[in-house]
Amino acid sequence: MPWRAFLARAAPAARSADRARSAFGLGRVMRDGYAVGGLVCVTAIALGILASPVDPTTFYNGRLPDPYSHATYSLMQPGFFYSPAVAQLLEPFRLLPVAVFGALWVGALMGILYAMLGRRAILGLMFVPVGWEIFTGNIHLVFAAVVILGFRYPALWAIPMLTKVTPGVGLLWFVARREWRSLAIALGTTGAIAMASFLIAPDLWHRWIDVLIANRNATADYPAVPIPLLFRLPVAAALVVWGARTDRRWTLLVATMISVPVMWWTSLSMLVGLVPLRRLERARARARLVRSAEILVLRTGPRELVPVMVPVAVEAETSGPLVHS
Repeated sequence: MPWRAFLARAAPAARSADRARSAFGLGRVMRDGYAVGGLVCVTAIALGILASPVDPTTFYNGRLPDPYSHATYSLMQPGFFYSPAVAQLLEPFRLLPVAVFGALWVGALMGILYAMLGRRAILGLMFVPVGWEIFTGNIHLVFAAVVILGFRYPALWAIPMLTKVTPGVGLLWFVARREWRSLAIALGTTGAIAMASFLIAPDLWHRWIDVLIANRNATADYPAVPIPLLFRLPVAAALVVWGARTDRRWTLLVATMISVPVMWWTSLSMLVGLVPLRRLERARARARLVRSAEILVLRTGPRELVPVMVPVAVEAETSGPLVHS
């Protein structure tokens, strides 16, 4: 009967709509749960109910005029090791209570995680390095954001270069691809900030270099990935160059992760950046598909376009997380 055929066609559509509504409802619960949990956590830190994370406290204690007064690696009292420019830029925030500063820092990290994962951010917290990264308040999630946004805004590379320095190996991406304008922006921004800082306090830059040299081997007994920077840095450089030449953006994220001076286990939190990179790669693949379609329309006309574009579309959908041009 016709009505049976109608129901047979309508039932799958109805089930699909139900699944979509269910997924939307679950996604909203995940999003709201993450927002409420984050707000409670940030408020508790600001009020002193929860202790301020270790690393924001370290940033806070790097006060001028001598941010390196306790610059020794110690689990009980970690020192400030970022450049004088960072110490100067953070100085206005030190007008706030340390608990409020720590709360703002944790809130910023949770915001970055949400920007990368969306409503699945609450699932990202279940990845132990991510949860521990936010609990301790380090800067690795910021680096992940720099890698993702740095393709369009290369000036952001000033952040890793003025903090942990060695992740600047990521700039080899622009060198290998001969993107000289992006390289000039990244180096120019970093140099301008460093020069302004040096003119304000040249002695701090000499002190910073001395501190880095004095502590170059001070992390051997720490709970970090037991691979020295001497071995990790060349691997990171090679990975960046290979990825740049083959258009694999994920390699830049991984290379930045393994090039940090001390690769803490929380450094693995940067891997969540692979999720938005995958989305961006899919968007780039669709954009290439559209450009190909436009070219084919001009060359062959719209009638011949469909049979030509079908295999291209299938290839774009089945080529994996990253689509290479």
